[in-house]
Amino acid sequence: SYSRHNEERNNVWVNPYAYSLDLEWSATTWANKLADSGKISNLHQRNAWEANYNYNSMLNRFSSLWIDFPESVKWAASFSESIWYGTYKCSGSDCTQTLIDAIKKTWTWLIMKEKNSKGSHYNAAVMKHFTQMWAGIAIDKSNNRYYLVIHYGVEF
Repeated sequence: SYSRHNEERNNVWVNPYAYSLDLEWSATTWANKLADSGKISNLHQRNAWEANYNYNSMLNRFSSLWIDFPESVKWAASFSESIWYGTYKCSGSDCTQTLIDAIKKTWTWLIMKEKNSKGSHYNAAVMKHFTQMWAGIAIDKSNNRYYLVIHYGVEF
């Protein structure tokens, strides 16, 4: 996912993303929470009473993990999040490659399909003012489901 992001950023003349240990931690934490819950809708929703994508709630979630983004950067958000889940089938003892292949297909389906329409997931992937990103992956083995959470952000 990281290399695919940077390949696409290069294609549109945007500097590559830098790895962020903090964003790896936040993305992995949220992916694990989703996998534990088995949720398949409203994946951005932090609290049951909130809208699906509540920027302030997400900002508070980052702060609870000691990640302090500025509230905004001039005209734009200081972070974004792309989340999805998918299923995979594997009967072998090592399902690593099967999972990797499923995630690659998800990248193409979720992000690259939005390229022509400049959809929100694609825009987050190539947003010029975002400089850091990382993806967290968690598995719900009971449902053969994986959760992929990508956190993007500005320098903090």
